[in-house]
Amino acid sequence: MSQGGTGYYGCECDWWSVGVFIYELLVGDTPFHSESLVGTYGKIMDHKNILTFPDDIEMSKDGKDLICAFLSSKEVRLGRTGVDEIKCHPFFKNDQWTFDTI
Repeated sequence: MSQGGTGYYGCECDWWSVGVFIYELLVGDTPFHSESLVGTYGKIMDHKNILTFPDDIEMSKDGKDLICAFLSSKEVRLGRTGVDEIKCHPFFKNDQWTFDTI
């Protein structure tokens, strides 16, 4: 755990960031964009209702599930029990990675 400005945080924060990064790579936009910092924070706090995937972006079911698993509450977030949990996610089962199969 690391100490932030007002408290402590663990690796679950890093796994959240991985989810944001993967979303940005596959969608080409940020998942919780707002014109203001307060608006962004509000969207993050309401992530269960806000996180969506654009209809014009093709993405596998496993890709969407991976992102949703990272961008979830820390109690159920992918990676909370360790990296092996992430490596077992169905998204990583495919050994023939192309843009068509992501």
